[in-house]
Amino acid sequence: MTARMQQFEHILATDLPQLFEDAELDQPARDAFLRHADELKDWMSGILEWHRQCVRYTEPELKRLITPAAPAFPADLGMSARQLADRFRGASA
Repeated sequence: MTARMQQFEHILATDLPQLFEDAELDQPARDAFLRHADELKDWMSGILEWHRQCVRYTEPELKRLITPAAPAFPADLGMSARQLADRFRGASA
């Protein structure tokens, strides 16, 4: 997240002014770009706060969603059950 913010700040501070010069944009066009950049700043701030408060992204919720994979077949599975399971998997008994 920090890297993305630094990238965004670099674009605003360096790349955008260079774009203005390279494209020889007039002041109204530059102002439109800068207004949009300000709107993006506000949006980024809002979306960050939403993610911080949303239960979906809390550590306990993320851990709850992770369940260990069940073993394919328990070691004490009887032979007839094992053969039946092999048949369902497409293996020969």
